[in-house]
Amino acid sequence: GGQLDTLWPTIANAGWEQRKGAGGGRFMMVGTNNRAIFAGMVAGVKFFHSLGAERVFARTRELADRVVAHVARRSYLELVTPQDSRCYHAMISFKIVRGDIDKAMAEVKARRINLLGGARPRVSCHIHTRPADLDTLFEIFDGFEQLPSRAR
Repeated sequence: GGQLDTLWPTIANAGWEQRKGAGGGRFMMVGTNNRAIFAGMVAGVKFFHSLGAERVFARTRELADRVVAHVARRSYLELVTPQDSRCYHAMISFKIVRGDIDKAMAEVKARRINLLGGARPRVSCHIHTRPADLDTLFEIFDGFEQLPSRAR
């Protein structure tokens, strides 16, 4: 009992609602375990700790600030994420208000840049995100800014 009775999983799995006798094990009913996934997760946690939280957060914040600066310099983009830096960290969202979004997104995909796209893209800055990739993303958008916009 205790705290485990009030805990809810963020990912539903078989048996999570069975509270009698399972204890915390009820949150581990994930089917056949994939050892590679768990090994990767452990390696990621070790990597995070080897760098230190302060360095990781500083890096992702620096990258997010770079995205905000890119958006601010372009009249065809409009920041959706609040401009107050206290209100964001590593994810930045903006609107594309002019240009051929479909062609721009096709080029983003062709260049193998991972982006939650559409008329309102979201850029997630991770420790491994390269500043040059962010620069390339906005260069791609610049190339499609003058093309006719699709209906939104």
